[in-house]
Amino acid sequence: RTDVKAIAVTSKGVVYAVANNYNGGGGSSGMPMGMLGGMGGRGGAGSGSSRPGRGELMRFDTNGVAEQMMESSSTHFPTLVLDEQERPVVGGAGEGRVYTVTDNHVERVLVDTEEKVIAAINLVGGNKYIATGDPVVFHTVKGKGGPDAVWTSQVMDAGLRANWGKLEWRGEGALELQTRSGNTKKPDKTWSAWGKSLAAPGAIDAPAARYLQVRARWAKDPNAKLFEVKAAFITDNARALITEIKAGDDGGDTGSSSVPASGSKKGSPSTKVNVSWKVDNPDNDKLRYRIFYQREGAKTWFALLENAVLHTSTSYTWDTSGVPEGRYRIRVDATDELVNPPGKVTKHSLISRTFTVDNTAPALTNLKLAGTKLTGTATDQVGPISYIEFSLVGKKTWFPIHPTDGVFDEASETFDVDVSNHVPKGPHLVVVRAYDDAGNKVEGTIGRN
Repeated sequence: RTDVKAIAVTSKGVVYAVANNYNGGGGSSGMPMGMLGGMGGRGGAGSGSSRPGRGELMRFDTNGVAEQMMESSSTHFPTLVLDEQERPVVGGAGEGRVYTVTDNHVERVLVDTEEKVIAAINLVGGNKYIATGDPVVFHTVKGKGGPDAVWTSQVMDAGLRANWGKLEWRGEGALELQTRSGNTKKPDKTWSAWGKSLAAPGAIDAPAARYLQVRARWAKDPNAKLFEVKAAFITDNARALITEIKAGDDGGDTGSSSVPASGSKKGSPSTKVNVSWKVDNPDNDKLRYRIFYQREGAKTWFALLENAVLHTSTSYTWDTSGVPEGRYRIRVDATDELVNPPGKVTKHSLISRTFTVDNTAPALTNLKLAGTKLTGTATDQVGPISYIEFSLVGKKTWFPIHPTDGVFDEASETFDVDVSNHVPKGPHLVVVRAYDDAGNKVEGTIGRN
């Protein structure tokens, strides 16, 4: 730990200390067992950082033996005092809670404030108080438990608007619980009023909303205990949206400012087209995908999957063997039918850009080597031609050939190149290779006598 923040010593010489480091985040959890009465003004931050870190409470007996009493990876401890029974009481930062722990390492939350930092605590004598920071508030402690005790939970977030179900809790004794709901992170005048009190688990009395808060009262049994609260809910069924599809040679817009190469060899040809897509799925429903293809200029979409196939991943590999060559599009349909009844199912579809299916090599025609001139034409059924090169038969070095118009952008490209720098005088065999944009290649050999 990077900071020993506070030390407290009992009358028997037992030492308690809190130590922290400040690289963590998050909050803590637990059920409070006290009550507060607020007074005093709100101002600047109190002592201690509201930025959550990590903290621990250590105990050292009279022989100096160390024992870790409690640890939190989601909050640090700026304050430490002893109560009237000389039990350690620790103030947290991040969610403004006061903790205690027994010799058996059983932790509980004594107080849960609306502020973020517990800056000072006094639980001894007649003037008991808790001072908080971020913002600064001075709370008098009126008592521990009792018929006037009230606990209010932190605001709970369902993530989306939710319809509430059953409220359940575990405890001892007679308790009364209420709920309210709203659509802001902090309760305000737009929130509902507190609903009817429940003396036993039952339906939550709060309108549909994103946020929920629970309140418990000890009026019927001052000695009652509350251990756990559960609130059932179901969120609105938000539609998943497919935001992007990549298929085949569709690389999308790269946004690169670099100059692309004019004419280049493609990778090894393949009949397989890799299809992938991105999805915005706000309620994290399990989704089913159906995939279709359509040839450019046609009206019919053909299914790539049998209806019995439940495809749930966001990628698919399409084997185009036997598919006519040309330009194609992919359509992906997303539904949440796997987790919703028919009347609640939502659907979204997106169509990809066009991409090429080309499984046939180009052809070389009119190939001639006359004097120092090598001429010919490379033609592909789909195109475009992407690269042409030549070499002497038996040699390992290949030399590029540019098309007559200087740019590889057509399904048919002619070439007329002077090879005198690479082909010596006399009889020789020259091999020419031409590649299409799918990586298919053809070779042709021509001799000069």
